[in-house]
Amino acid sequence: MPALDVVTRHPANPIVTRDDFPVPLEGAYNSGCVKLTTGRYLMAARVNEYNQRTAIWLLDSDDGIAFTPRPQPMAVPQTASWQRYADSVIYDPRMTIIEDTGELLMTMACHSALGCRIATFRACDHDGRDWEFVDYQGIPCHRNTVYFPRKINGLYAVLDRPNLAGNGGGNGGIWIKCSPDLRFWGAAERICGPGDFLNHAAGGLGAGAPPILTERGWLCIIHCVMPAANTLIYSVGAMILDRDDPTRMVAKAPQPIMVPDAPYEMLGLVPSVCFPCGAVVEDDGEVKIYYGGADRVTALGISSIDRLLAACSESC
Repeated sequence: MPALDVVTRHPANPIVTRDDFPVPLEGAYNSGCVKLTTGRYLMAARVNEYNQRTAIWLLDSDDGIAFTPRPQPMAVPQTASWQRYADSVIYDPRMTIIEDTGELLMTMACHSALGCRIATFRACDHDGRDWEFVDYQGIPCHRNTVYFPRKINGLYAVLDRPNLAGNGGGNGGIWIKCSPDLRFWGAAERICGPGDFLNHAAGGLGAGAPPILTERGWLCIIHCVMPAANTLIYSVGAMILDRDDPTRMVAKAPQPIMVPDAPYEMLGLVPSVCFPCGAVVEDDGEVKIYYGGADRVTALGISSIDRLLAACSESC
């Protein structure tokens, strides 16, 4: 199909695969990424063993393209609470540096027989070598949670996606909620849902990378799900939220900014998937978008602030 001319696949794709790690893995995907104050890049990847046990594995890079895994996966709490709420899988890590405080925060989904809870971790050092578990964000069932890089009216804020009861999918839409301390959450408001987009989001949608503050407001890179015959198509979308009142969507991309098309997006554990979890804005306005391909690999898309804003051509 013709290129959408918003996001360009990097020629080194996929940039992270199972073959990069020191242990046998089925996949390494849905990876969050930040650029640290040192200028180095830090990635957090979901990895699957062949028995489907999961972990979060951190990787380092000098250029945001070639990443080196650390010797071992990220340590998680060895507590009864963690075993109760994360005994199935942990997945979809997202990282954000909070400009107001300098904190490096990570969210991840924690699944158990009780459903999915979102956990927040805080880095204890400047390069994410050590992490402390902060708390869970409320009760199940929520996914696709990303922090805003700045506080909103003095509060931490996240985009969140509750699952609707009974369907386990993304039809709960994208919400915002706030906290004074990363532990107690409230002021929740629904921003948008599948009905606010066309068929490419008919099966659901959720936050992808952390919001990016621009001259037009908060630029949000999201994922969109479309049911198609015997599969689901996960594409990448975009929207803009009001700078001062991010409960309001003010513009959106009328079609996906990226759709699965490359072989590493079409063939894998789950076919037809481009799933964004991280974005890094460079000084020249380039935007590196990190996304999972077919639940098997991590890939890199290149765009720019100007191109992404231009794609959000439909006012709300």
